[in-house]
Amino acid sequence: MDKKNIGILFPASKKFGGTFQYALSIAGSLLKYSKNYDYTLIYYEKDVPDLLDHNKDKTASYNSVLLSTEKTSLPKKIALFANLITGKKIFNAVKNDEAGIIKKYKIDLLVIPFPSLFGYRNEIPYIITIPDIMHKYFPKLPEYPFRARLRRDIEYTNAARYSVLTVGDSNQGIEDIHNS
Repeated sequence: MDKKNIGILFPASKKFGGTFQYALSIAGSLLKYSKNYDYTLIYYEKDVPDLLDHNKDKTASYNSVLLSTEKTSLPKKIALFANLITGKKIFNAVKNDEAGIIKKYKIDLLVIPFPSLFGYRNEIPYIITIPDIMHKYFPKLPEYPFRARLRRDIEYTNAARYSVLTVGDSNQGIEDIHNS
């Protein structure tokens, strides 16, 4: 019997230092302590898997897959938005390389350690982390202009709604996510 395959999605840029480190620690821990599964590391930066190789002899088996950094086309963005508004998967909003990776590596569960609609778009069971919803509490801060707040509201709400598990950073964070 084949092992189940867990995919771990890394953020699109290491500029999100804390999120990148969080994804790296999740991947490292799963690979080191849970050898009952196969893993697929899905990333945008070519050097991500190399950071895990220092302990390769003591880890579970894994594949490393590079995603295209190509921007999502306007029709795919519109399709995704229509799907989110209706609550149904009416239109195909999946980027070709994403669908191919999910199918090729037979990923059974996706771990996404940051808010993302990747799992939703690809109709795969996923676990999502939402670290905070500060844009709701401090909407006047310069890092939360109207478009950023709107994007976060749509992305966070739907990422949490369709996940098999949503992880928060604390009991208060979980309560905030649940209440919003």
